Amino acid sequence: MPYDKTSDSEWRERQKKRRREEQAKQRAALADDPRVQAMKQALKDRRRAAYEKVKARRKTLAAEQKQRRRERDAAERAQRDAALKRTLRPATEDDV
Repeated sequence: MPYDKTSDSEWRERQKKRRREEQAKQRAALADDPRVQAMKQALKDRRRAAYEKVKARRKTLAAEQKQRRRERDAAERAQRDAALKRTLRPATEDDV
């Protein structure tokens, strides 16, 4: 008896369709499962908490850098002013 490819491909298509339907049922069941929903919510909460932590740390570091930059700029400005005062002479002899 010769091998019938047509019936074999039809069988494969039926199997594919059956698998897809079963997978769709499983996805729907998982979506309705309260344990899965609780797990997803917990994951979202952990992610959000981690993001907030990183965000706060980044904000703190930025504030510290800004403060250090201000202090450094003030020190440089003070040095420039002191150097300028040393090089400039008073306008009158009374200011000496």
